[in-house]
Amino acid sequence: MPKRFLTLIHQDDTSLFPLSKKEIEEKEAILSGAFSGEMDKNSSTLFSPTLRLNSELGDFTDHELLNIALLEKERLSTNIPRSYEKRFEPEIALISSSQEFIDDFISIYGGILDLVPIRLSLEQIKDLEIKRTSEKRLEVTFKEPFPIDPELCDSCRRCSTRCPQDAISPSLKIDFSRCDFCKGCSEVCERGAIDLHRIREKGFILDEIIVQRDIRDILPEFPFDIYMHDDLEGLFKKIGTFSIEEGIIHNVEYCSFDPRLKVGCKRCISFCKNNAIKTDERGIRIEYESCIECGNCVSACPTGGMELSRFRDESFLRYFKGLKARKKRIVIGHEKELRDLWWKSLDLRFKDAFFLEHPNPFSLNHFHLLVLFASGFKRIFILKEDKKFEGEPPIFKEISFFNEFIKKLTGDERAVSVLNQKDLIKGLREDDEKFNESPFGLLSKPFEGRRSAFREILKPVFSKIQKARGRIETEVFSGLSINDSCSLCLSCLNVCYQDALRASEKELSLSFLEINCTNCRACLKICPEKAISLDEGLFLSRDIFREKVLLRDEPIRCKRCGRVFSNKRSFERAIGILEKSGTYDQGMLSALYLCEDCRVRSMFEELLK
Repeated sequence: MPKRFLTLIHQDDTSLFPLSKKEIEEKEAILSGAFSGEMDKNSSTLFSPTLRLNSELGDFTDHELLNIALLEKERLSTNIPRSYEKRFEPEIALISSSQEFIDDFISIYGGILDLVPIRLSLEQIKDLEIKRTSEKRLEVTFKEPFPIDPELCDSCRRCSTRCPQDAISPSLKIDFSRCDFCKGCSEVCERGAIDLHRIREKGFILDEIIVQRDIRDILPEFPFDIYMHDDLEGLFKKIGTFSIEEGIIHNVEYCSFDPRLKVGCKRCISFCKNNAIKTDERGIRIEYESCIECGNCVSACPTGGMELSRFRDESFLRYFKGLKARKKRIVIGHEKELRDLWWKSLDLRFKDAFFLEHPNPFSLNHFHLLVLFASGFKRIFILKEDKKFEGEPPIFKEISFFNEFIKKLTGDERAVSVLNQKDLIKGLREDDEKFNESPFGLLSKPFEGRRSAFREILKPVFSKIQKARGRIETEVFSGLSINDSCSLCLSCLNVCYQDALRASEKELSLSFLEINCTNCRACLKICPEKAISLDEGLFLSRDIFREKVLLRDEPIRCKRCGRVFSNKRSFERAIGILEKSGTYDQGMLSALYLCEDCRVRSMFEELLK
């Protein structure tokens, strides 16, 4: 009997049927509850492990399964990463001290590899410099003898006739294996084109480097691959046409990094183990050839500047707003781990549980966890992947922060757990727990990034939670204070992209909204008076949603028209700097007490006298 799948038929007939593979194609089904590999490769039908798992392991009604199918259809058809092909044909430096080796290597690989031969002496190789350029290429620099300057030489040939060793060739090269440094050639050169001790620096910009193995030991150490002539397997793996999928995307509108001043949040870079995230004059840049979609950057990002394109933040929020089946437990896992769970759970039904296949569960952030909790899930189980991780992925810090956060707000413990398959089944079969009702509701306003959504979900209920007190350790929230040296120059506002620092032109004040601060520390680095200090962590109280006035100042009014044109602190600081410089006389300084318009009028009046 053929395997049958729970299948959503088509756009106009939103009904679910159990169908075979053949029937799915005949009826032009648009979505099938199936795992990858169960559907034909050329099939246009979307497949949903989530629908399959919930239909066979959950306790859902047909109406609830239809709701899940429609949500899956929207998720799978809208969260599609940009994909394209990219060809890599590197220009490669071939470095050796032997011309014979270079000739032999080119005769073998010259038709396959784009080689730039560089013959150097052993002394030159010891002093070889190689560094990475901003375009991720390699700059090879070395020093070489430059005895004859061809721009000065007029080919008079006096040097050739004077040389007793016949060491000078018509190509204006000197064979130093013959030269005895008698200096006769330089003495007869009337144009000064010959200097036997002259050295010049020469360089090439290339993509990869191959060296003769015999000289590897005398090369300096470099933080990138240099290939040996007899071990090119790694190099050949890089060459060819590759399919690129932009599984991680950067949203500049939410990012807290300032590319002009090179300050702000760079957590994504610090957690990228593959060195695939860079900065340039435009901001954060992802090198997709190096990205392995580990999800660390997405989980670590507090704002949504880094996002998983296979399940975008706004889509994640919309998905759970539309989920009508209210359950107390959710299991989130990669398809492989969920399929193993399904395989070993024959005839099992897990009461009050929802299963979500996620393209990368370790990319989840405290924003996603709050969305799940606000959706009514009191236990969030993340199925542990069967692989080793380099260091501790940021997801574990996110979970630790979120569990402490929920405990202080509601008293619920163990909101989120990362479990292996055995412990997960045990946790799902414990059905006698009493859950507190969730005080949260999901976001009703338009989505404007993670931090904004996090604030808007919390704000309506926070005033009702009287026990929400104390500090929670986390690197992505911070308190802020300023000392009396602040001049209200407002430089800090120019680098605060999360609207945590705010200014009132009318009141001449600087204020701070704590819930918006991501601890990016850009304000700290840009402040000319070093007046700002940050206190890392989330300090729970109703005040985190209120603007705290940090400093107010007196206005400076124009002495001619009375219009306010500056504040006292900033103005006095500027005047003090100018007075100390000694380049401004009293008349010039007095003009600064006028507004811009009156200052111009005063200058013209002085000229017309």
